[in-house]
Amino acid sequence: GPFLVHNGDILCDIDLGLLFEAHRRSDGIATLAVFRRPGIENLELLPDGSLAGVTGRWSAEQGERRAAFTGVAVYEPAFLELLPGGASDLVEGWGRAVRAGHRIRTVEAPLSFWSDIGTPEAYAAAVAESLAREGERLHVSEGAEIGEGFRFEGAAVIEAGGRCREGAFLR
Repeated sequence: GPFLVHNGDILCDIDLGLLFEAHRRSDGIATLAVFRRPGIENLELLPDGSLAGVTGRWSAEQGERRAAFTGVAVYEPAFLELLPGGASDLVEGWGRAVRAGHRIRTVEAPLSFWSDIGTPEAYAAAVAESLAREGERLHVSEGAEIGEGFRFEGAAVIEAGGRCREGAFLR
């Protein structure tokens, strides 16, 4: 049956039930969760929300509006047959599906949090943002050692086994 693909370098609070329900009600071979984020909106959509193309990669029709891909989607098993053998590229798979006459549907996902954590800097920023949402600026894991006079600025996480010596400053 339908299966979920969630990019491993994305953190978000998407409602997966809403995504599966939208896919179940659609006639698409896939349903992509999308959102509005100027600067990263590279999906070209038709008026009905179907995928028309991906900017700079392929286009089957002229899209009338744009959206960003969350990195989360539901696919029908038949989609796997459209992927080339070996290493696969979902964006090329989407193009193959559309050119073969399949619809790739989209659903605008109500998100209060989304972050691409594909780099160490982005991961650190996402952790800091998550801590701030919970009202926490410093998280010290069990097993971490903190010396006298330790000071920090911003948000910080000290993992188990981490040591901050006496008088250390962390930013």
